Amino acid sequence: MGNKEDWEELEKWNENRIQQERKKYKIDYDKINKRKEKKKVEHVVKGLKITGNFLKAIIIIVIIIGIYKVSIISYVNFKNMRRNVDFSVIESIENMYNVKTKIVSQDIVDEKGNGVYKLELEDNSEIKFTAIQEARKGKEDFLDNSHKYYFDKWNSPNKKYFIVNENTENEILDYSTYIEINNYEDLEKSTNMIIEFAEFCGPKFYPSWNIYLEKDNERIYPYSTTGMSKEDVIKKAKELYKEKFN
Repeated sequence: MGNKEDWEELEKWNENRIQQERKKYKIDYDKINKRKEKKKVEHVVKGLKITGNFLKAIIIIVIIIGIYKVSIISYVNFKNMRRNVDFSVIESIENMYNVKTKIVSQDIVDEKGNGVYKLELEDNSEIKFTAIQEARKGKEDFLDNSHKYYFDKWNSPNKKYFIVNENTENEILDYSTYIEINNYEDLEKSTNMIIEFAEFCGPKFYPSWNIYLEKDNERIYPYSTTGMSKEDVIKKAKELYKEKFN
């Protein structure tokens, strides 16, 4: 099979063999090839359908997320608009401090609720305070009065180290307690006194009370948030001292 005639003979032989197999076994190679091509096309179509369905699912999810975000934004905007229109200093206090209040007396000056309210806590009528509503704005002294109430109740030998400032202006109380320190050595001892008072108050203690350490007219607030451990409070006080005086 090294020349042209041999190759031609071989091709003829192969063609005759295929014809004989077709006759003998009734094999139609054209149909077989067509079936194979049809299956390939079906696989491609099926793959396209799966891809199309997947893309549709992604688009639907994106649309749902978009609608959800728009709904949330619309709800927040509605709440803000309603808050601006229907502002209530009492509701603001209850939401901000997570308390329930009772009105002891009120001096209302218009139909929008502007005026002066004398309030007390529902669960402790001894804590009384004032709230003033003016043109969708409010002033109140709940923190100052609750601070004063618990400090007056606190019976500790260390109480004598605290200095108390108490002033009332336009019916609003301004109340603070602090300890003067001279150096870094005084810091931890004085911080422990504040911690002792906070532990006496328990869950009624507010880190936003005006209670602090003072040195050279500089203030150090050991408490910055709720849930701080004793070690965290002391660490915070030391860090602030070093920032201010080192």
